[in-house]
Amino acid sequence: MKNTFLFLAAALVVLSSCKEDIATADALNLVPSTATSVTAVRLDQMMEKADFEQVKTMGFYQDLLEDVDDPAIAAILRDPEASGLALEHPLYLVNEINPQDFEESLIVGVATLRDADQFAGILANLPGENASGSGFNYRQVNRQSLVAWTDEAVLAFNTPGYLNLQERATEWLSGEREDKGLTEEKTLREVLGKNADISTWATLNALGSNMQVKMMAGMLNIPAEALQGNYATSFVNFERGQVSGFGYLDFNDDLTKDIRRLVKDEVEADFEEFIPKENLFFAMTAALDARGIDEIFANNPMYRGFADQALSEYGTSTAELLKAFDGDVLFTAHEQPGSKAPMLTFATEIKDRTVFDKLVGLLEGQRLFTRTGENTWTVPQSSMSGTASVQLADDMLFIADDPNHLARLVDGGYGNSDQLDGDAGEWLDDHVAGFYLDFATMFRMFNPDGSAGLRDVKPLADVLDNLVIGVDREESESHLNLKRDDVNSLKALLEMADRMYRENQ
Repeated sequence: MKNTFLFLAAALVVLSSCKEDIATADALNLVPSTATSVTAVRLDQMMEKADFEQVKTMGFYQDLLEDVDDPAIAAILRDPEASGLALEHPLYLVNEINPQDFEESLIVGVATLRDADQFAGILANLPGENASGSGFNYRQVNRQSLVAWTDEAVLAFNTPGYLNLQERATEWLSGEREDKGLTEEKTLREVLGKNADISTWATLNALGSNMQVKMMAGMLNIPAEALQGNYATSFVNFERGQVSGFGYLDFNDDLTKDIRRLVKDEVEADFEEFIPKENLFFAMTAALDARGIDEIFANNPMYRGFADQALSEYGTSTAELLKAFDGDVLFTAHEQPGSKAPMLTFATEIKDRTVFDKLVGLLEGQRLFTRTGENTWTVPQSSMSGTASVQLADDMLFIADDPNHLARLVDGGYGNSDQLDGDAGEWLDDHVAGFYLDFATMFRMFNPDGSAGLRDVKPLADVLDNLVIGVDREESESHLNLKRDDVNSLKALLEMADRMYRENQ
């Protein structure tokens, strides 16, 4: 258990100890335009948010220093300022993929140096010997790792394959390459200009250059040129009381035209009355578009042929199935006091009762549904509790494994005072897909009798409140909300990690 907490704590420390125009001295200027993704960690502002001086006094951090086998990493952890790194510049994690052989990938850690001699002194603790390249020094740590540095920057090259890292370091650092560099990429400069704690930029250009990908795209009626110029970006910020994340897609319309048809702009069904807040573990919604899916099948006979063949066993087709369902769906899980198994519920609106009755008849014939009354069925062994009940009421189909909860849903749902309220409900209504998770309920389910094991999760339960996620067509937003809003979330999470570590000694 000690090693587990050391690993989790170390990950938080690396992040905490990890402008539209990129400074001339910034090491990112050395990265070629062939890179496929860049993650930037703004070390200085995260150290401030974490209260790094206090972090160094924490028990897990002290033990971490003793347990780190790599002397170079230990030296940096003891005193980042004395490492020779220029902490005012971001640290970067760069990926480069060979589009013709994905196994020949390259992962490079990139940092700007303030004092190259100081950093070289730390490298002396690594395996291998120093050597000189064309305009740079390097140390081959092992076959898959090499550290190269100049007076201005250090780059740690790693590969899971069999790349010649000395050659790759020369390509990046010799100063003779014709490549203008990745920093010429406008979308990357815009991402770094957001000044987020952690920023990630990625392009699909390498993937789109792969011949197998091109062939598959052609089969899906996607032109080859649509595979280029597609970008994804994300940002993470540690704020008071919450950790916020944002993601954005900038893809060509020809690449996403079918995917766009899969979903509507937001959930249209009125699900609020079917989500009681008491004992709620999580709730999920999605706005699937049955009409759009049918259009995809109409424009792509190959899709429809495969799907219809699978459905023929049940005596139906995609067109018939999609005619019955609207596409908006709700899935919830609630705590059952005294049990680790949650109470599950599914709901969706039925648009064509005639088609639905035929489908149910087929399911009854397959003994997948057992009729128990008018518009009521059971589904044996379909849930954690064994048997789920199915009922159709006012064109809303419900599947639930708790009969009392199902009766409440069929009777019109829950009143305003019992429904999920506040911002949480809006995350489930106003997006293509929404998600809400309540940590208090989750931790109670881990310890239904409140006895052994509660100590393990109590620090988490004291700090974590809920998680909300909203996904739209081209962007997403998520917030990990804490019960504490008096300090920055990064500091609160590190204090939580230290408490968990100390309680498990």
